[in-house]
Amino acid sequence: MIIPLVLVIGIVAGVYYYRFLSLKYGYLLAYLGICLLIDILSRLVGKWLENNLVLLIVFSLLELLFFYLFFRVCYFRRKVLKHTVLVVAAGLYMITEIFLLNKIAVTAFQSYAKTFSSFLILVMVIDYLFDALRRRGNVAESISEQAAFIIYFSINLIFFLPINFLINVSSEMKFYFWCVNLVVTIFFYLFLVREIWKNGLRQKQLRHGSL
Repeated sequence: MIIPLVLVIGIVAGVYYYRFLSLKYGYLLAYLGICLLIDILSRLVGKWLENNLVLLIVFSLLELLFFYLFFRVCYFRRKVLKHTVLVVAAGLYMITEIFLLNKIAVTAFQSYAKTFSSFLILVMVIDYLFDALRRRGNVAESISEQAAFIIYFSINLIFFLPINFLINVSSEMKFYFWCVNLVVTIFFYLFLVREIWKNGLRQKQLRHGSL
């Protein structure tokens, strides 16, 4: 229950400061909302159907679409054809996976949706950094966010590649793998919550100070 708690705290803080948030942090607040929704759905579906793995694909698709829009609006501020083509192709693949793997046995489940999603998000992060350096933009403003994205999605890319192995491996090994994923995810969400809270508080102080 740690992840839902962190997400709820972040969403409450974000909603409280919502009218003061910069555009970028408003988007990140929406991302926390998506994460909380999928977390709740996965618990409910897992309880009812005893197999919530298809929601991993759904989340991967939503996450990829979110970060495509996030980088396009908040960083590149224009459409990047390469990203559009890759995201459309990956999205179609993930939709196909949803239908193909929806009824498959848990032990036979092998999805590459999370791997593709993480890889393409990393491509967007790296492209933005190179683009900002080429235009001599102020990369320092968002370097901590980009570093967090690189670390989190790099670990996700590696971690979810052998998803079938993680499902069928011994319980002890499975416990260690999922604990690592849990800790990484919690730290990533805490980082986003902290950034949203800091931005809201700072913008509120600046706005009130200018009155």
